[in-house]
Amino acid sequence: MDDTNLTVVEFYLTLTAGQHPISMDDLVISYTDKDTHEGNISYSNNPNASYGNLTRPSWNYTILYSDGDALLEFGEKAKIIVALPEPGVTANQEFTIEVKPAEGATLTITRTAPPAIDKTMNLH
Repeated sequence: MDDTNLTVVEFYLTLTAGQHPISMDDLVISYTDKDTHEGNISYSNNPNASYGNLTRPSWNYTILYSDGDALLEFGEKAKIIVALPEPGVTANQEFTIEVKPAEGATLTITRTAPPAIDKTMNLH
């Protein structure tokens, strides 16, 4: 992250009861703001992915409570880190991240960056 723009977003995915497992390897993540659209952000196969070491734009996941496969199953939680396209999100800018599994509904996350951007923030 730089001093003025939001450059990385982290969020978590879980399944609700009755949903079928989701293959994380087949997931497509896209990003849109008023100036930029990335329809298929590249997956970064980096086992040590963190906020500062992902190439922009790219994304990575870690399945918590995993049984060792790449399926997100009931009872597991996937932590997803998305390194946003350059230049990132500026203050007061709206942006959308879409999570598209191979089967099932698309999850759309739309947020607006606050007037001041700090190193770590919770975007409601």
